[in-house]
Amino acid sequence: MIERSTLWGVYWRYLIAVAIVFFTVVVVAVQLPFLSLIENSRFHPMAFWLMVMSFALLFTLVAPPGVIRLLFGYRLNLSPQIWRQLNFSFVGLFLLLALMGLLAQGILNTSLWGYYKLYLQPLALVTWPLVASWRVLSRNWAF
Repeated sequence: MIERSTLWGVYWRYLIAVAIVFFTVVVVAVQLPFLSLIENSRFHPMAFWLMVMSFALLFTLVAPPGVIRLLFGYRLNLSPQIWRQLNFSFVGLFLLLALMGLLAQGILNTSLWGYYKLYLQPLALVTWPLVASWRVLSRNWAF
């Protein structure tokens, strides 16, 4: 059985890590306008999420425990294996958003694509961390 405090502890750290990586990419994208090199604006969300994924991978390489654990994660006393799986799910979130963006822009009309960007992407950013944390912790819970 997962302790509720551990699950919520991982969840809020996950959300803060998403915000840190997200805003880092926004600052870099404003300073170095990579997206302006892509002529078709329908590919911008996919390119943006790939840039976010790249920064998440970079943070994971620079700080091997990962950005989630760096946010006072040592207080949770989780094994390195659990932190590694959480980092894979962290990077996987942005890869999933990039692939879904590519798929959505290819098969949806403009109004449905707008709804996808407006509602489904933020929903994924809020729910994925909770589901991923619960899944990783429930599979590896051994105290």
